[in-house]
Amino acid sequence: MEFPIDEWRNRAEAVKKQLYPTTGRSRLAGNAMAELDPEFAELIQVIARGRAYADPTLDLRTRALCTVSCLVALGEQRYIENWIANAMNAGATKDEIVEIMVQLFVYVGTSRAVTGFEAAKAVFAERGVL
Repeated sequence: MEFPIDEWRNRAEAVKKQLYPTTGRSRLAGNAMAELDPEFAELIQVIARGRAYADPTLDLRTRALCTVSCLVALGEQRYIENWIANAMNAGATKDEIVEIMVQLFVYVGTSRAVTGFEAAKAVFAERGVL
């Protein structure tokens, strides 16, 4: 099987511009993987953005909201704020994000949902939409 890596790289750049319209980079751009193995970090981003996030089956907003849900469910605190911001950059609203946290409360429990609400509040405050 051949992988269209150049096509994925181009699609990854387009997704990157949608997710990070003002900075051109993730809020987590200075992560250890990127510093210790930049080639591997780039490959991961090309696959994630260029294949998974650029596939037309789901729009970017839906994919970002799914990512927020997964991160909250898994308790991945380090990444939740970043992906709430990404979801908003992709068109998600404050009300949609709050409703996701309510839904998650039912299925993943109080502490993880509260963590999601706290992350959402921080992003909303940063954007002036509280």
